[in-house]
Amino acid sequence: MKRILPLAAMLVLISACAAVSPIAANEKATTPDLSQEKKQYEQNMEERLRKIGKQLDEIKARTATVTEQTREEMNQYLDDAEQKQQSAARKLEKIRKESTRKWKKFTSDMDAAMDDFEKAYERAKDRFKE
Repeated sequence: MKRILPLAAMLVLISACAAVSPIAANEKATTPDLSQEKKQYEQNMEERLRKIGKQLDEIKARTATVTEQTREEMNQYLDDAEQKQQSAARKLEKIRKESTRKWKKFTSDMDAAMDDFEKAYERAKDRFKE
């Protein structure tokens, strides 16, 4: 009986370790996936910021050919778009600083900021067409 008790305890420990081990292995397997997903998200947001920022710069350059009154109106739209761009850039920087496990909490804010920037750009672009 004295020999069976330690043997049973050892079997319980081995079973417990085997049950915990796949979970830990699974967590380690998902960390690179999250890291890659975070990196891809950051690259996508950076590319969107760069693309719309470039288009915004093109509109700014074209404002030189319009009347003073139109330029003043356009500058209001452009200033709004630039503020939205800066806000989105700050949020992207915040995501970059977050750990791989926590970054997803900030994506909804980042997505909203990018949407605001795109809308402000579209308003400025539409106003320039008028």
